[in-house]
Amino acid sequence: MENRKLVNPALRPIDDTDVTTWELPEGAIARLGRGSLFDLSFSPDGGYLAVATTIGCWLYDLPTLTPLALFETERGVLQKIAFSRDGQWIATTNWDGIVKVWDTQTLQCITKIDCPSVSALHFSEDGQYLAVSRRRRNAVYAWRTDTDEPILQFPIEAEDTKGHRFPICFSPNGNLLAYVSSVFPQATITISDVDTGEHRTDFSCPAPLRYQGLVFSLCGQYLASAHQNGDVQVCNVHNASSEIVHTVSGETSVELAFAPDGTLRVAEVHEGEVVIWDAAQRKKIDTLEFEGRRAKCRFSEDGTHFAIANSREFRVWTADKSIRVVPMPDAHTSIVRWLRFSQQEKTLISGHRSSFMFWSLENHQLQRIFCPDTEGYSLGLRSVLSPCEEFLAAAVLGVCHSTDIAITVWHITSGTLIAELTGHEKRVLQMAYSPTGNCLVSGSLSGELYVWDTQQWEKRHKLIGHTDDIRSAVFHPDGKQLVTASHDKTARVWNVENGEQVGSLPLDALLEDTSLYKGRSQEIQQFIDWKQKLGTQQPTFSNVGSIKISPCGTLIAGRLSRERRWKGIANEIRLWDAATLETRMAILLPVDASRTYPLAFSACGRYLASGTWWKKGLEQMSIHLWEVATGENVHTFWGHPTDIHDLAFSPDGELLASGSYDSTILLWDVKPFINS
Repeated sequence: MENRKLVNPALRPIDDTDVTTWELPEGAIARLGRGSLFDLSFSPDGGYLAVATTIGCWLYDLPTLTPLALFETERGVLQKIAFSRDGQWIATTNWDGIVKVWDTQTLQCITKIDCPSVSALHFSEDGQYLAVSRRRRNAVYAWRTDTDEPILQFPIEAEDTKGHRFPICFSPNGNLLAYVSSVFPQATITISDVDTGEHRTDFSCPAPLRYQGLVFSLCGQYLASAHQNGDVQVCNVHNASSEIVHTVSGETSVELAFAPDGTLRVAEVHEGEVVIWDAAQRKKIDTLEFEGRRAKCRFSEDGTHFAIANSREFRVWTADKSIRVVPMPDAHTSIVRWLRFSQQEKTLISGHRSSFMFWSLENHQLQRIFCPDTEGYSLGLRSVLSPCEEFLAAAVLGVCHSTDIAITVWHITSGTLIAELTGHEKRVLQMAYSPTGNCLVSGSLSGELYVWDTQQWEKRHKLIGHTDDIRSAVFHPDGKQLVTASHDKTARVWNVENGEQVGSLPLDALLEDTSLYKGRSQEIQQFIDWKQKLGTQQPTFSNVGSIKISPCGTLIAGRLSRERRWKGIANEIRLWDAATLETRMAILLPVDASRTYPLAFSACGRYLASGTWWKKGLEQMSIHLWEVATGENVHTFWGHPTDIHDLAFSPDGELLASGSYDSTILLWDVKPFINS
């Protein structure tokens, strides 16, 4: 369009191409992965593609799909993103309900708006207004002058908003706003004049709307909407008439855009394929195939570009039917479930939703990916790698029928399925190989525990004792004992050879010997005061898990969480003597680490790392490094914007890797904080 300005954002230096080092938190030396994808937006000049992810916003060069900049990393967790029509501004919203407006020339935030539960963003043509849609109302902000209160609000009439979507958009000429005004008894789209507040017209909808399912023609006369029953409707804004111009079947996702010549383009997003239609002519324009699943798609405002992106690749279609394909298997991956440093070479192995990645520690590049054939299971896999790093045991998450509950064992190099282990009646939650790899333990949602012989792939023992889901399972370094923790509020020790329970970890909520408590003096004194106040009444733990055993086998560590009614008392990390099972220490966790989950011992056993999960008020998650002998917190790293799922020390003890729900891995330099 003739009046579009060129976007000239503040980019990284041209020779700074190592994206693993961009915008790192203090103490980190590299980031593997670029975060999970949530939304896309084209710059109006067609030069850039902005990508909203869990770690921030990436700006890609559109012709080459090369990353050029990364911003909004202090918080990240972005959900929606939109360029202004003149390209001067970018609006983002995050999981915390904060809308921000960014100057594209400097990539600096210039405005913040507290606006929870935003499902769509759109700038007015002149850039003066920013419209947001929420579950119960639509709002318009004069964001340059006042962000405290919207200048207009349009409520949504709904008894229940579940299953409904609320797209919103401005007309390209004038300041008409189209939005969903009602979902009961019938979905209704309303058009209002933002300048005057005047109600213009209403359109009844054939069904509830889809995400991004509302778009004006470039002349402003027509409004197209996509609905959950598959209908695409076009309404004439001038005479209030409407017509169904296209219909799709099934659960197919739909994207809409009007081309400069007025043609309505409809993109049907199927499994592995996008079909682009001319709705007026009911003619197929093009077909775009893509690899992988869970794709994010978006047209440019003028319909001349269409992008589809997922954890495997980016593809951009243009109106001349050219297609740009860039494989990105190491970029926007899925959530990180576990980490492990290879003992054989300088490699870090990460387990994701349904794939497993091998990263070079020398150049931080992806070496290879292994993907078991588990199509159809959207929640992914629970998995564990054998000590020899040749085999992977995997159990499908989210299964509904007992026939689906099997542990599959794969040979990684060949990709061959070598065994299927059946017997569990409920979903498998935990698995662990013995140090020698001669047996595998699996624990389920119902508390079932099986020990499998990995030579014959036969069931060796059923460990009887737990009555609720298994939260943790770990072998002693000598392979003779196994420690498990369950939601039944017990942690048990087993003899692996005969399958008998030989002990349990004491889980006293308040220790008699208060000298065993370590941490901040304020928390310790609070414990002493609570102990005196409670007398014989004892608070209980709601959760015990994240069991780890020190490499030398002398200590057991576990995370203990208290019931909510005892929230005044800190949660803790408990250390036990592995031989006698006596309590040796209780590290009281600070407020920022109250939701501690993963634990990891250093290779020397002198340090213990703990990682946190998100809770309201936290913008970055903490990783605490504890000295085991004293319980002292020798350092705290801050980095991931959401839950940390796993931690692992390198064999030489110089690196700590953290894997997160944000789908990235951070490598931390711990040398300055430990005694070699």
